[in-house]
Amino acid sequence: MSSASLHTLAEFRSQELSATAWAFAQLRFQDQTLHNAIATVALARIRYLNAQTISNIAWSMATWGVTDEPLLTAISSPAIPRISMFRPQELANTSWAFAKLEYRDQPLFYALSAESLRKLEQFTMLDLANSAWACASILVLHWPLLDSIASASISKISFANCQDLANTSWAFASITFSHRPLLDAISAAALPRISEFTPQNLSMTAWAFANLAFVDEHIFTAIGEAAILILFDFEVRYISSLLWSVSQNAVLQDLLGEMNRSEPSVLSMPWNTSVESAACEPQGCKLKALICKLASALVFRSAEWKGHSLCSLANALWPVRPLSISDVDTTCVIQPDLWSLVENLWIAEIDRVALAISAFKEVPVDPGVYVPALQATGCFHAGPYYTQYLLEKLGIPNASLDFVASSRARLFAVRMSDAKCDVGIMCYVDCSMTAAGFEGTPPPSVVDQMQFISGKQLPSEVQSSSCVSRASLLVSAPLMHDRSGHAEFLALCKLVMLIEDSLGIDVHSAPERARVQGTVRLYVDRHPCLSCTGAFWQFRALFPGVTFNVAFEWRAAAARGR
Repeated sequence: MSSASLHTLAEFRSQELSATAWAFAQLRFQDQTLHNAIATVALARIRYLNAQTISNIAWSMATWGVTDEPLLTAISSPAIPRISMFRPQELANTSWAFAKLEYRDQPLFYALSAESLRKLEQFTMLDLANSAWACASILVLHWPLLDSIASASISKISFANCQDLANTSWAFASITFSHRPLLDAISAAALPRISEFTPQNLSMTAWAFANLAFVDEHIFTAIGEAAILILFDFEVRYISSLLWSVSQNAVLQDLLGEMNRSEPSVLSMPWNTSVESAACEPQGCKLKALICKLASALVFRSAEWKGHSLCSLANALWPVRPLSISDVDTTCVIQPDLWSLVENLWIAEIDRVALAISAFKEVPVDPGVYVPALQATGCFHAGPYYTQYLLEKLGIPNASLDFVASSRARLFAVRMSDAKCDVGIMCYVDCSMTAAGFEGTPPPSVVDQMQFISGKQLPSEVQSSSCVSRASLLVSAPLMHDRSGHAEFLALCKLVMLIEDSLGIDVHSAPERARVQGTVRLYVDRHPCLSCTGAFWQFRALFPGVTFNVAFEWRAAAARGR
């Protein structure tokens, strides 16, 4: 059939071309020659294709995993002016297709988002799930649309299948968008069907709830018990992620239990958690026992532990590690031999990561060499329990406890005063720097305090792109996704700009940079990722006369997210 279609494809009407592409994609039939032929014919007719044909061809290409850039670029031109003609399914499928192929056409995405918002009442649960997943995957964050998707999904949650539930929870968690009514609805819908979830569904859902600090012992227990029954069907990356998520929830339950028994402190409270969610018992012990059961099966797969999976595993098992001989017989502590094996492997991995970063003595670093070196580690971060160890290996000292306390208070006040800061990782920086080497006149100096949120500065003076272009001395490494918009990286870029503008330093000259003296203290309310940790190293190497201190929020509930 494929061969026959190839010979007559140019004679197909647009509807027949669309139907052929859809049918072969639906069957997951892979034929590169057919893919190329359909793309070529579609590209030649792109100006005359209707909304359904455009959507079907885009969906087919994404299902095949074929990124035909000329075709994808050409789709945008006719699609945007005809966007009002797209039906709900066509809007959702087109968004999903471009996101699946990681093709970021921002004008098209904004047009799709605006039209989806107008037609959202007609969306099915699948359309809603696919649209949320697309927005989160490609990081085109249309907040009114996302808020409306969350509300609309609640009324249609009974029509969701397991993949819809997992995708929807993952989408909102990956952008740290906490919508408690939606999470309650997903949890209620997932519980009676948890045995139908695949390993990936279980892992994604658990990760989403943990990332949003959603405390619900019932759903986490159900996910863990379902995982035990199919444990050997799990890839290591899914089981380590699931373990991490259950571990986070257990520790968060302990934290909330402590708060229930004592005076609550807003500064020790996870940002996305409310005191009223502490109705569960202050124990977390049942979940810790579940972690031990899940972990015991992993010893047979130790050869597969590496990179990010090993990171998740070590940080997940930290709360149930044995602290003394008396711990060994309890159900909430893993066996010492297993813990020793996991931690020794992870410490060795962190040591290799530190060597990979510190090997770059010459700054600015060469992106063509530096980025692949970080990507080759297979790690995205060191996790909350080991980030301090990594910073120490790199010689980056911790900031004082007084600075940490005042920074927490400042960021909490910002979140309370600005609704736009409810989501996203935040960073606070204070600096006092001067340029040495001026004779007879007071040297120029700069003293400043700034706060940043991932994706933008507060206030919105400098966007990520302008920071990066001005401060090209710093290199961000895309580890699974672009990390140049992380709050810590934006802060460092702004500091380079301040040094250049306020101190009159030519930041591209090493002797000039060596004249900068002073102190920079940085606090971030999540553990920094590997890209940002590498940027810390670069900044310190660029300005050796500046004392640079870093502190981060070490609480287990503070998941990295995006």
